[in-house]
Amino acid sequence: MKKKASIGKKIFIGVAILVILLLVVGIGGVIYLNHYLNSPEFLVKIREEAQAQAGVDIQIGSLSASIFKGFVIEDVVLGSPAGGDPPIFKVDEIVLKYDLSDLLGKKITINKVLIASPRIQLRKDAEGEWIIPGSGKGKEKPPPSGPEKRKEEEKPAEKESSWKISIESLQVTDGSVKLIMGKKYDPVLIEGLNLDAKLLQLTEPREIDGRLDIDGIIIKGETLVSAIGADLHLKGMEELTAAIKAVVASGSLTGKITADLKDQAKIPYQAQLDLKKIDIAILMKPFFPEEGGTKVTGKIFGEVKANGYAQDSDSLTAEGDLDIKDGTISENPIQNLLARLMNDNENIKTITFDQADAKFTFKRMVLNLDRLTIHSHKVIITALGTIDYNRDQEMDMGIGVNFADKLVGDIKPKEIRGIFQPSTEFKEYQEFQFKVWGTPEKLENDLAARLVQEGASSWLKDELFKKDRKKEEDPNLTDEERQKKVDKREKREKQVEEGLDKIFKLF
Repeated sequence: MKKKASIGKKIFIGVAILVILLLVVGIGGVIYLNHYLNSPEFLVKIREEAQAQAGVDIQIGSLSASIFKGFVIEDVVLGSPAGGDPPIFKVDEIVLKYDLSDLLGKKITINKVLIASPRIQLRKDAEGEWIIPGSGKGKEKPPPSGPEKRKEEEKPAEKESSWKISIESLQVTDGSVKLIMGKKYDPVLIEGLNLDAKLLQLTEPREIDGRLDIDGIIIKGETLVSAIGADLHLKGMEELTAAIKAVVASGSLTGKITADLKDQAKIPYQAQLDLKKIDIAILMKPFFPEEGGTKVTGKIFGEVKANGYAQDSDSLTAEGDLDIKDGTISENPIQNLLARLMNDNENIKTITFDQADAKFTFKRMVLNLDRLTIHSHKVIITALGTIDYNRDQEMDMGIGVNFADKLVGDIKPKEIRGIFQPSTEFKEYQEFQFKVWGTPEKLENDLAARLVQEGASSWLKDELFKKDRKKEEDPNLTDEERQKKVDKREKREKQVEEGLDKIFKLF
């Protein structure tokens, strides 16, 4: 019995000594590791590895190591290239979870990088480009030339670290982004940003799967986009794909975005988005004054396709085919003027429509509205033209107002009825056209001038050619004789119109 007890005691003592030795080795390793972590050699290696795997340049401050917690990076700040701007990236703590068993072989396997509550702030410059590291903004040293270049080329290569570093996954929780775009609705806030990405293979090409979730995008206190989810897949530095889904202005947006990463200097992307039940009133609220101005309601359905280059915002090209259902247009100065002139508040002051169709293209920051048609019960409005976002949303639009025949017949005074001509597109409708131009803050139109001109032309033609019209109704005329009289009258009417047009141009 004593012998057995002695053996058990020896085993216990041996295990205890082994544990103590492991602790000593672990503590010694951590002390050495802490020393090494704060060496320039390690910081350069971490930076290079992070850049190779994630495609971003990460500046790292001081590091510490814990057996239980992992590597800890505190108070990380990435300054803006533009002097005087707040930091672009700021986070209190980054934790790197590692595999302790790999340390004995001078290998660091980081199972997960944990970034809690990062704060990002980005701003556009006067040219509309984002100020970010590597964008060429701010002060940068010119490339060396002459003797300086030769000196740099002759510099001996830096000794490669004996430590091998591998990063397997990344997790970002509760991040926030503040965007300053130089617009009246600034800032744009992105809140509740969460990212979970995992490296699928360590060999080239590295593949990464990730999930991005965002609580909301807020503009002027209004949450326009919420519950954003994107499933990401990165295939080395070859291709990035994202399947996205979000709630937009009480409606839904789904789609797919792909980017070709082979040429880092010029990254082309493509997007295809489907829209359903997006509320126009909610979508437009942050961009229009709370009081006054046009009020539009309705739900947007349709498809938008876009492509461009990530580094060049002006390269964005898009086209869309949209439907707007169950909507209204009201409190528009042009509508109000028409309603007063035509004494018709019921059909004109508030236009209720059950269907609207729009086709557009977007290129070089210019929106080309190929066609907008708003269908109401008695009024159909058409519009086409451009909106130039390079010039404060300067607009140049042609507007067509089509009234049902019966509605035109009810217009008082009757002289205004003459401004309408039979519509070539809509059966049993009559059309009147005018132009709108300028920026949203200073829109101009020729509606009143056209009403006066067309009204005057209509009244004058009615007075001058009243007798000719009666003669054309003579039942004794042959068809050939009647047509000759009609052609003659129409020719003289055209001359009157041209004469009035020249007179009005003087004003």
